[in-house]
Amino acid sequence: MNNKFIIFLLIAVLSLGSGYFLGRLLIPEFFQSLNLPKLTQDNGGGTNQNINLAKSVDRPGKITLRLDKAQAKVGETVKAEIIVNTDKKAINGTDIILNFDSESITVLDSQLTATDSADFSIFPVNEIDNKSGEIKYSALTAPDSAFMGETMLGSFLFQPKKAGKLDLNIVFSGRGETKDSNLAEQGTGEDILGSVENAALVVKE
Repeated sequence: MNNKFIIFLLIAVLSLGSGYFLGRLLIPEFFQSLNLPKLTQDNGGGTNQNINLAKSVDRPGKITLRLDKAQAKVGETVKAEIIVNTDKKAINGTDIILNFDSESITVLDSQLTATDSADFSIFPVNEIDNKSGEIKYSALTAPDSAFMGETMLGSFLFQPKKAGKLDLNIVFSGRGETKDSNLAEQGTGEDILGSVENAALVVKE
């Protein structure tokens, strides 16, 4: 077998290998339908790690901000409740960040009213800032325990200061980041928060 033929075979094999690898990265849906093994890469320490080819991770957790009324008058007191739903996942804690327009809303409390649920007993962060329009709230389960299901985690009272549609938003990037709202899974500590439901209030004079 001459050298030119050997070189041709090597080029063909390398081209096919590169195309396969790029294809797995750029069009994962097609290759996943073939039930092929996951690609691995060396991390420099002699062991391999799986490369996650999925575009997003399905996270079942949800946080909802629920108001006790859909409409109110300027100066009328409205109650807001934070509802956490973990679906079938168990969590050890949650961080919740809310934003609101401080020129349109005044929160009447200096802190949220914590849940009466025995599942959450530690609240390391409980802050309401009417100047910046931000609420930060963290809740943890008791040591060696966890929570699974749906519960009302905390509540607060506020009054609208002007007419119009007023929004209260849960800070959530959707990418599993730790600097926004999150639900920490028991054991792994991974963020299982996959969606949020914000609140809106129609205010009349």
